[in-house]
Amino acid sequence: MLIIFAVVGGFGSTDKNTSSDTSSSDTVEDAPALQLKITTDGSWSGSVLVGGSSKSIDGSGSQTIDLDGDSWDMVSATIQKQGGDHGELTVQIIKDGKVAKEESTAAAYGVVSVVD
Repeated sequence: MLIIFAVVGGFGSTDKNTSSDTSSSDTVEDAPALQLKITTDGSWSGSVLVGGSSKSIDGSGSQTIDLDGDSWDMVSATIQKQGGDHGELTVQIIKDGKVAKEESTAAAYGVVSVVD
């Protein structure tokens, strides 16, 4: 089904540049099937659990993290804002390019937990 999507996506492209089309097609085929997307202006830290394996993560600003795991039966992430600002923190679990779960907070030092 992924191959069909890539072929259909290629036909719908309005870009006439051949090298760009090839790059775009490779990106679709090589896109990770499971991702965690964190959207914020500040710094953050937390943990992510995929199929029984947990790891700590931290960073600043918006990031999309590719996730690997043997099982997608349960994906969980808990992310906390590290600054006292009231800007928004949004955390999304993305499966096969689609948002499976999304949660947000605007609280100072707010915590977001998402489980799918």
